Amino acid sequence: MTNNYIENLNIGRGDCRFGTQLFQYIFLIAYSIKHNCKIKTNEWIGNILFPKTLDNIIEIDTNKCYITTEHLLNDELLEDISYINKNIQGPFTNSIACYKPYISTIKSILTIPNLRLEDTIGIHIRATDAVEPSNIKEVISWINTLDLCNKNLFITSEDTDLVEKSFSSFNTISFEYINLNSNKLSKEDIKMFSDFVILANCSELLISKSTYSFSSALLSSTNQRIYKSKNNTIKEIDIWNDGPYI
Repeated sequence: MTNNYIENLNIGRGDCRFGTQLFQYIFLIAYSIKHNCKIKTNEWIGNILFPKTLDNIIEIDTNKCYITTEHLLNDELLEDISYINKNIQGPFTNSIACYKPYISTIKSILTIPNLRLEDTIGIHIRATDAVEPSNIKEVISWINTLDLCNKNLFITSEDTDLVEKSFSSFNTISFEYINLNSNKLSKEDIKMFSDFVILANCSELLISKSTYSFSSALLSSTNQRIYKSKNNTIKEIDIWNDGPYI
């Protein structure tokens, strides 16, 4: 590998949440493979779950200029060599299919532990969706179509109280993935990581329109069946022909 690099100093800073930072990192990995260059980032919360990313941390230069790519497609960005040795920023949440050739390396760096939850159906409800009764009703209707015999049902959301109340009629289970360095994490972060790992290990997964549950499905090492609401109907999707906000 040459001394060239691709850099994103926005990771670990600002208001970007974990799911969005994951997509930023996924782009860096794909770009570094395609153009044979190194990755440079700040320290970020993902270093705890994905220790291989520790190798790419550099000292923060708060005055360094960056190139924004907010309105460009990922497949176009991957082909553009002008970003080599630049600090590049953007959401990187579109054109998901362009990552497919690099997914084995992406998963080898962003490796999710295998918990073997073959009999578990996972559901992620974004907090903003949880407050809308029609969204909850749609999920409940979908659950009622499932054969839950010998299956576990795992439902998670940031709005824990509302979700527990809305799905109280179902026999749901709770997990906690505890193999984390809790000294560096708040209780909220531990739950966020734990739920992320569990969702990625479910045999079937209903994702919301969010980078959080979409990236858990994208990085899953299981042969998940993935579902999402489309035009007010929950349907099975091909994740490579979809996106977090589609």
